[in-house]
Amino acid sequence: MLGTNILRNSENIFYISKFGIWLYINTEEYFIPFDDYPMLATYSVSELSKYRFDIDGNIHWDDLDVEIEKDALDDPERFPLIYE
Repeated sequence: MLGTNILRNSENIFYISKFGIWLYINTEEYFIPFDDYPMLATYSVSELSKYRFDIDGNIHWDDLDVEIEKDALDDPERFPLIYE
């Protein structure tokens, strides 16, 4: 269900809404909007909850074959391409 809090550890997704995903990577808060990553909007909260971070802080949904680089979250202007 969208609008669900999900807490795990210092690198975690903490909220999923109809607009996107909010997550923490260490002490930084990020928002991944479904408008920019529409493929994520098609998955359930359960599917989105199965993620991992690699050593560089990139987020991976292995079961969904989706990944987002932390650099794209830190500086989205450097990564203007939007998934289609």
